[in-house]
Amino acid sequence: MKEFSYKINGNPYKVVVNNTTDDTVELEVNGTAYTVEVEAKTSSKPAVTVKRPAAPIAAAPVVQKAAPAAPAAAGANTVQSPLPGV
Repeated sequence: MKEFSYKINGNPYKVVVNNTTDDTVELEVNGTAYTVEVEAKTSSKPAVTVKRPAAPIAAAPVVQKAAPAAPAAAGANTVQSPLPGV
């Protein structure tokens, strides 16, 4: 038998665990008895298999960035957005 004390939203709760099995827990909360069904525990981490490539992977080619364009005149080619922002 295990006893726990909790405070939830300022309300104190005394929980006594009377009996546990694989799929049920019998407990008392502030003197009221409850039988709770428990779901089977599942693994939270899936099995992962890593395979290494037979040949080394070639490096990706380097892409040069284009030079920035000259700023447009104020008001020319502007885009109106329905959302506020920059």
